[in-house]
Amino acid sequence: MPSAHETHWDKLVLATGSYPFVPPVPGHNLEGCFVYRTLDDLDQIAARAATARRGVVIGGGLLGLEAANTLKQLGLETHVVEFAPNLMAVQLDNGGAAMLREKISQLGVGVHTSKATTEIVRNEQGLQLNFADGSSLATDMLVFSAGIRPQDALARSGGLNVGERGGICIDNQCRTSDPDVLAIGECALWENKIYGLVAPGYQMARAAAATLAGEAGCFSGADMSTKLKLLGVDVASFGDAQGRTPGCQSYQWTDGPQQIYKKNRGQRGGAKNCSAGCWSGCQRLMPRCYR
Repeated sequence: MPSAHETHWDKLVLATGSYPFVPPVPGHNLEGCFVYRTLDDLDQIAARAATARRGVVIGGGLLGLEAANTLKQLGLETHVVEFAPNLMAVQLDNGGAAMLREKISQLGVGVHTSKATTEIVRNEQGLQLNFADGSSLATDMLVFSAGIRPQDALARSGGLNVGERGGICIDNQCRTSDPDVLAIGECALWENKIYGLVAPGYQMARAAAATLAGEAGCFSGADMSTKLKLLGVDVASFGDAQGRTPGCQSYQWTDGPQQIYKKNRGQRGGAKNCSAGCWSGCQRLMPRCYR
């Protein structure tokens, strides 16, 4: 804002969003290191890629694989570095993640899992990532896509309750600790969860609108369905992908030569909790799972 001013309100909705998390390793702010979040970020990445040969993405989740796809399309030798043992570790079980890794590797993208980056250094050849296991990886540019953190500074300064690891605490009506202040989207913390997807934000917005109108709005959690269609790979995950629901049964079908992996999980009486892996038609199953 050009100057500070006061605005009076009866009800306030905070939708301040989030910012990209950059692991606080030595060298994270060297020239050639970027985040993958805004159009300005993409412009900077594209400008750097014009004079680069190699690119590394730190983060093997949905956004990290999207960033890897961008680097690949820009003509770079591309690598993905992930701290967890699997790509898309939240959305896929071991079998689905193994199939995804195989397919992405065959497309010429290097995959490095179970890698804890200890430092980033610059040498005559460019940047180098050093890992806790003693290995290293050279690159010309580095893109961080290691998750998000909620933008809750305004709420903190206003004395609202926030989570231990950040996020504005809300109830089922999206009200904060001040009932006249609501919060929605990636800045909001509901039952110790930050939803980093757009669909839950829409659901929160509907609940908040109902609350503001004096109606019986309620946010009771959100569908965390995710889809990936990048690098020539189709992946979908929905419901209880890790099979943690008590009493659920699993049904798996794998076709190695065709690189197809399917796993459905359900409870007696209906497929209430489902997950899917890698195959071209997986995304058509998603609406059926929630009927």
